Amino acid sequence: MPVPKWGIDAVTPARRTNTVLAASTALLIVAALIVAIVGDRDKDPNTSVVTSTTMLVDEYPDTGDDLSDDNDTNSVTYFSRPAATTSSWFTHTFQAEQFDFPMDQLSCTEMSRYLSLELCAVAKTSQGDFMVTATEAFWNPENPDSDGVVRIDLNFSVYAHTTNNGPARAMSVLDGYVTSRYDTARTSIEVLTATVNDEEIIILQWISSDTGTAALGKEWKSLQVLAMTPTGLPAVVATYDGIDAQFATDATSFVITSLRFGPPSRNTEAEPWLTVIRLTPNTNGTWQEIISSEPASANPLNGTQRAKAQGSYTFPRSSTTRNSTN
Repeated sequence: MPVPKWGIDAVTPARRTNTVLAASTALLIVAALIVAIVGDRDKDPNTSVVTSTTMLVDEYPDTGDDLSDDNDTNSVTYFSRPAATTSSWFTHTFQAEQFDFPMDQLSCTEMSRYLSLELCAVAKTSQGDFMVTATEAFWNPENPDSDGVVRIDLNFSVYAHTTNNGPARAMSVLDGYVTSRYDTARTSIEVLTATVNDEEIIILQWISSDTGTAALGKEWKSLQVLAMTPTGLPAVVATYDGIDAQFATDATSFVITSLRFGPPSRNTEAEPWLTVIRLTPNTNGTWQEIISSEPASANPLNGTQRAKAQGSYTFPRSSTTRNSTN
């Protein structure tokens, strides 16, 4: 194996010392070989002599394997990373009131006996089912906040089903909310379910249209993706915001597309391009996102399964903005 050069090639005291040590080592190896071959002459001559051979090998032997990324079957998937949840509507602080509702299995029909629901969906998984509900908070159009704005909150709760420490029940495990101004453009929330790897997930989608997106004939969307973890509690596993976002599932991933602001071309008449995100679950409960950009004509959602709508809610608006798009 080549010896790396440390500095210049001039003969230095240290180099002379290394040369002497190397020569001494060589003499010792030769002497050892002679003893191994001839044997110890002080021993009984009738004693058989066992010789041994020491093989000096390269510190980094050449195994013949090509370790480049293109040929490494264990290499990671590039252009991928853990999905982020920085835009989550939910918290783990349990600031909201926590409830347990008796029920043999999670059911939106059963939950409507206890709450006035705006939205509800149940996801069935091999680690247990979970449910997401939404209720509209009390508000008064004649009672604006300190900024003179009337805001409407939509409160979310996430439930797991349990029989631990008592009867079968829906146990709240996660809370969140979104808010919308009473005087803004039409804003709605949709709840949908989809299946990835034979496990159901729940998607919450915020849809709105401000002046800029309305001029393009597009909508601004925010997504919350919730899934069951391997340890039996549901969690927000990914959040996204984008223009005209669309989504569906294939056998192993949740696929999201969003309009990019320009194609990789100086041609102003070039076709639109899309951001394409493929979400796949990891074994530890997190999800991995694989990101690419593709021309719209590639139709990345072709052959996928659309998510199933489970309900929608539209925020109330004042009469002055009810027919407005901005």
